[in-house]
Amino acid sequence: MDEISIYIQIVVAILGVAYPILLQVVASLDEKYSSILIVELFNSERAKKFFVAFLISALLSILIWTLKLSPIVTIDGFDFFVENSASYLVIITTVLLVVSFFCFVNKILVYYTPTKFLRYLMDNHVTKNDVELRYFKAITDILIQSIKQQNETIAQTISKFMSEEFRKQREQSSNQAVEYPYAYYEIIEKATEELALVGNKKLAFLEDCTVGGRWLLSDLNDHEISEKTYRWLWRNLIMALKYEKDDMVMYYWQRANNVFDYDLAAIMPECSEKTFEEINHGAILNREDERKRFLEFQYALGGLLMYKERYNCLTRIFRYTLSVPPKYELLPDTIDEIFNTYIRFRDPFERNYPFITDRYYFPEQEGLNADGIIKKWICKYIALLFLRQYTIHPHLITMKPLAIPSIPETQREKRIWIDNVDYFKLLVNEVLGNPKLLSSLGLEFITPSWCEENQKPQPYELLDTLKKRLTEEFEKTQIGQEISQEKVKRFNESTNNILSETIRLYCKINNPERIESEYDHWFFRGLRVTIDKSALADNQDASISNYDSFFAKSISDDYQRAISETLFFKKTKSYLLKHEEVFSAVDRLKIDNENYLIVGFRNNLSYYIKTLGVRGLTEESYKGVDIISYPVCNNELVGGSFFVLRKSDLPQIIYNRIDDAEIEKYLLNLINETFNLYTSIVDLNQSLDLLKEIAPTAPEKDLRKSVLLNISFLAEIRWKKNVEVIQISSYSKYRERGLLNKVIDVKAIQG
Repeated sequence: MDEISIYIQIVVAILGVAYPILLQVVASLDEKYSSILIVELFNSERAKKFFVAFLISALLSILIWTLKLSPIVTIDGFDFFVENSASYLVIITTVLLVVSFFCFVNKILVYYTPTKFLRYLMDNHVTKNDVELRYFKAITDILIQSIKQQNETIAQTISKFMSEEFRKQREQSSNQAVEYPYAYYEIIEKATEELALVGNKKLAFLEDCTVGGRWLLSDLNDHEISEKTYRWLWRNLIMALKYEKDDMVMYYWQRANNVFDYDLAAIMPECSEKTFEEINHGAILNREDERKRFLEFQYALGGLLMYKERYNCLTRIFRYTLSVPPKYELLPDTIDEIFNTYIRFRDPFERNYPFITDRYYFPEQEGLNADGIIKKWICKYIALLFLRQYTIHPHLITMKPLAIPSIPETQREKRIWIDNVDYFKLLVNEVLGNPKLLSSLGLEFITPSWCEENQKPQPYELLDTLKKRLTEEFEKTQIGQEISQEKVKRFNESTNNILSETIRLYCKINNPERIESEYDHWFFRGLRVTIDKSALADNQDASISNYDSFFAKSISDDYQRAISETLFFKKTKSYLLKHEEVFSAVDRLKIDNENYLIVGFRNNLSYYIKTLGVRGLTEESYKGVDIISYPVCNNELVGGSFFVLRKSDLPQIIYNRIDDAEIEKYLLNLINETFNLYTSIVDLNQSLDLLKEIAPTAPEKDLRKSVLLNISFLAEIRWKKNVEVIQISSYSKYRERGLLNKVIDVKAIQG
């Protein structure tokens, strides 16, 4: 078939034209759009893949036709077609090649015509399930190219498309904070930097869309702003300030005003018609939190502007308003709001912003000092806002821009305010000492003479007055605050539990027989002490976690030490021996388990049992003789000692009743009848007689702020006069207790 040569010529012609075109297209696309992604998209197009596949098929079919191979199979009646199958194959593949060539050329025209290509990308992004957002990212690259080329038509088209895509993402984020895909944030950051580099205002509308926040923050419709969005907004503003683009910051400020005034407007309460209860309380609180978070971001931005010395930009945001009389949505109206915000950012206990750099990083600030520096600059901006109050002209009777803030309710908050007023004064002084800043913002008029002429308090005087009132209210509350009955209850319960448990421990050595005559005795009383009332009040400036148990534990330890001391004073003989000889000495005393026992103080019996291998010794006895061990004692006198005595010679511990006069005087309450335990907490501000009696003991202290805490019990420890008590102490090279004895020095107990 000579006609085949025509098809072969067509294939050869396409081969000669196609590959040069293909290589040129790829190179030109990279040059045209400066985008590897667009080149990859082109290489992945079906039109290109089909064209390459059919070109290879056509070449292979020509090769087969050229070889003139004999038919592999024969089919009756189709000999003609079988013999010429190679020719038909050439014809079919050539036709397919031509068709795919025209499709390929059409696709090239789409890629090379920006308006068509842009529409092609938009349609594919909308219609295809593009999880990797390849078409969206390609649109980003075209936007960047249009900014470089100042192509307003392309930029406008993309701007409208992006507005719609961001809106769709917000609608998909129902009942949760809006988080856009990474590519959405990325297009804003890239466009922001490119716009800053170009420095041309032809595409100013894009500045509003990107760093201005129109794409991110428009039409929120009750959707919350996510922390992820806040972070990207901050990055974009950092970018704008890096290139000193105040206009970009102002686009954002305008958008933020609208968002706060409309999208984040306070929610009005709604009440049930039947119960008249507030049915949207949760929504109100949630919106209030959103507004606080949004304002926090604006205060941080103010600190950043102060740090970067963008004073003209600060002037513009201070003057920006859309209402008459002027209303400044993102700036405070009262010193109340200013000081509350200052305390929050000052964050003296690192509770609100332990790592503020994670939320608001400042350029060229890193390391351990970065957090403190960032907080200082934000607080300095708040000090500037404090001075701005002098520029506000009240147009309503209720407006009082220089009114002293409301005093916080809790003692803790008052204390924090008092401790941080002086630092705020220091920041105000730094602002007043910056003439360039004051001149830019028109605040240089704030002088002592101007304040005097206009009957305004000077900044320092106003802050001194605030501190004075805070101190007065703090002390007034300290004096007048009520003792918490719940804390009194907990104190009584803890005291009873701790002391009762301790007393029961010593029931083991309490002689069951009364000692009526011929005895020595020692008395142990409780505790009477004055402490700050705040420890026992609900409204306190500092939290004392162990207020209910501290004093009871102290008495418990003193009581146990006192009992150990009585054994020391009643000893008749004492021996100082090496550890390995202690129980050999006990053996030489010749005691029996029926009449004797051993009382030990701070002895490590496990050491004697496991390390020294003392036979017959357990934690409770030695060769049948009971051992009673106590961990608390007067360590200098009896620590590491064993006392051996008859059971009949044990002391008797009596818990006497408190005198009625003492009960009445100190308002004591019985908390344990068995052991006659009494407690009381007396507010000295309400007990003038006790106040007068105790005042001379603490002349430097205002006892009206204190309470008299009583833990009263009268323990009498009686010992028979003539008892035999043997002390065997273990030797320690770290403690001087006299000369070391030998085991043979120990003599048996007589009688």
